[in-house]
Amino acid sequence: MEKKSQILEILSDGSWHDREQLSAQLGISGSELEAQLDSLRRSHPELRQVPGLGVCLPREPQRYDRRLLKALAGGPVEVFDTIGSTNDAARELFEQGAPHGAAALADQQTAGRGRMGRPFVSPSGTGIYVSVLLTAPAALENAHLVTPAAAVVTAGILERFTRAEIGIKWVNDLFCRGKKISGILTEAVVREGKPAGIIVGTGINFATPPELLPAEVAGSLQEDLLPGASRNEVAAAMVREMRDTLPELVRSRSFLPEYRRRSILLGRPVRVLPVGQEPYEATAESIDEEAALVVDCQGRKIRLQTGEVSIRVFE
Repeated sequence: MEKKSQILEILSDGSWHDREQLSAQLGISGSELEAQLDSLRRSHPELRQVPGLGVCLPREPQRYDRRLLKALAGGPVEVFDTIGSTNDAARELFEQGAPHGAAALADQQTAGRGRMGRPFVSPSGTGIYVSVLLTAPAALENAHLVTPAAAVVTAGILERFTRAEIGIKWVNDLFCRGKKISGILTEAVVREGKPAGIIVGTGINFATPPELLPAEVAGSLQEDLLPGASRNEVAAAMVREMRDTLPELVRSRSFLPEYRRRSILLGRPVRVLPVGQEPYEATAESIDEEAALVVDCQGRKIRLQTGEVSIRVFE
């Protein structure tokens, strides 16, 4: 039996195999094993090698692998099969003294929510529902910038694993081909009147079959996934970059040019829906240095801040 077939037979159990033990079992050197694995990846892009774990050919690439998630995230990740809300779980982690960057991840949410309490459909096995706890001073001191910065981080990650072009609808929604594929809900944990922690919750319709989603408003990245792209790697990247990259982005405001570039609103007519007030029509004009949306309403400039309004694009 040729070496590739032998490797596939050994890896067919879907488990992690130590590289040295695998080389010994095959009777080949480490460099030859690497060459064989490189060749196998062309036909099996889901094959994975991770330091400390070894080599694996997952039977179900979209199933969460707790060992892989923790190894790739490089920090604490609580993984739940089913949970009400990952934001609530992250809040519990804070109460238990969890460090900056601790995360809660779920295969399914039964009470997923977006801004203003709107429900977020969270079917099992295909979406990514992850909440990351931030306690770094840079994030706490610039709390109003965390949501837009998180949108930029998420868009960049998703484009690395898909063929999609991701746009941002101010302030917290990600769109692809005119449909919402992700939403971000940021919630503060307040102590003595000041934020002591910020929870960044993200829901992504990653490999979700479109028929499981509200057809008129929600979309999926299922058809845009690159070969071998898995929820494990995207979820781990979300945890790493929210923890390690986002605080500096908000401190420096360096995410703002990309946030503006990705905007699907600027230059377009919008309907502003102020809380407790009558909606009005305007044109989205710019996004300022505090990530507020500036609209033009019959020659009057109005600055819209996070949490005060939602926006609807006229199609």
